[in-house]
Amino acid sequence: MYQENYNQGLTTEGVDEEYFEGYGDVSVHATMINDKPRMDAYQEAAKTCAGKIVVDVGAGTGVLGMMAARCGAEHVYLVEASPMARLLPKIVAKNNLTNKITIIHKKVEQLTLDDIGGRHADIILSEWMGFYLVHESMLNSVLWARDNLLNKNIEPWQMLPNKANIVAATSNLNSHIDERVNTWKDVAGFDMSELMEISFQGVVSEPLVEVIPDSKMTSGGQVIASFDLTTVRLIDLVSISQTLKFTTNNQPTSAVTIWFDVFFPNTTLSTSPAAPPTHWKQTTILLPVSNPIPANSSLSVAFSIDQDLSDNHRCYSLSVELQEADDARELLLQALSK
Repeated sequence: MYQENYNQGLTTEGVDEEYFEGYGDVSVHATMINDKPRMDAYQEAAKTCAGKIVVDVGAGTGVLGMMAARCGAEHVYLVEASPMARLLPKIVAKNNLTNKITIIHKKVEQLTLDDIGGRHADIILSEWMGFYLVHESMLNSVLWARDNLLNKNIEPWQMLPNKANIVAATSNLNSHIDERVNTWKDVAGFDMSELMEISFQGVVSEPLVEVIPDSKMTSGGQVIASFDLTTVRLIDLVSISQTLKFTTNNQPTSAVTIWFDVFFPNTTLSTSPAAPPTHWKQTTILLPVSNPIPANSSLSVAFSIDQDLSDNHRCYSLSVELQEADDARELLLQALSK
């Protein structure tokens, strides 16, 4: 069964319209389905859907919802607002799941219980995570589904995933700084060091999204924020702040690295530098200091992750304040995540 309702009430202005159009690009989905840790975690989580009514929020290519159906879900509703939804009927039919899956081409916030058979769902399934967990603000839609499509007494097994942590550690990215900044010291025998400061400011002005080797971590990871997906509220996601104290190892420190872990009733998906790499990589903020913080230091770092409620609610600004270090320096970096 296919419910087509894209042109009725789905027209959104600006940010949301661009966001959903972006997910009509097949290459975006190719990146996600080729992420083995992601796919393995959701395949394992799908085993908990047997005999349940499942709503897959932001279904994309439908693969996660089809996993749930293959694992014995009673029925799965694939909710997808992007143009990708128009391809889902053929994908579902080719996999002989038409009688187990209903495709709904709407924003999830437009659904009523009538769209899912007039009864509450048992499970909300979604891969909603963005860089440093909250980028893209898709969790807002998942929480709407939780509050409107599930029964009121929600248990952890009804949210897939059901818990999420934002984690940070200090790191050594001196090699990155050398490559981007110190290269100006000597260019074909010419002194071009005048460009070093400009280059340095460019390097520290925005987060670096790359896979960072675990060997570059200069401290253990600590939790910035932990969310129980059965109880977290939208207001809890607007401004996230925490101050953490790190003791570094025998490497100098020039950055802080942020990642997330999400938890299912029967498995975990980690994007830690110590885990197999994922398409989320890690988000690293370089500290604006001319010299790295020495090895074996104690430093206190204040983190703020704030939703942009004025121009683009799908983006957050990241602020890192180095409050204490062995040399008593205090710094402020505000990097707007693009």
